[in-house]
Amino acid sequence: MQTIKPEALLSKEPTQEDLKMFEFYKKNPPLAAMDLLNQDLAPFQRIVLNGVMTHSYVISVLARGSGKTRMMAMCAALLCMFNPKMRVGFLAPGFRQAKLSFSEFEAILNESAHLDACVKRISKQTDQWSVEFHNGAFCFALPLAADSAASIRGVRLHA
Repeated sequence: MQTIKPEALLSKEPTQEDLKMFEFYKKNPPLAAMDLLNQDLAPFQRIVLNGVMTHSYVISVLARGSGKTRMMAMCAALLCMFNPKMRVGFLAPGFRQAKLSFSEFEAILNESAHLDACVKRISKQTDQWSVEFHNGAFCFALPLAADSAASIRGVRLHA
């Protein structure tokens, strides 16, 4: 089997085999996280990741140190990779906490050549951090605080 660099996939028209692989990974988020994002998942993390990616409303009650932030960063990465023009937000009470989630996303970005090939631009402004993907998807880190100049007021998100 020949090895194709992820960045080469952006410059060519997808084949039927590429589209089948795309659909397979879209239906199997834990495998996509392991193969495309190079993330090692515990069995319970596979279940949670699959639930979050395939259902609209999910409540996960997990212990400290169980990888909640990392799993949500993986979800954001996969949602943006697989869904053109998707707008995903890392929202937290304060911008500091939102930046922590965004930092987990960046850590995954540094570990995954596939994700790195999909990212067009990273912007770190004083009031908002964002990632733009080649497919038009965006990922934002924003505070929920209404008194902040950089609140989510007026921002439209899908996830």
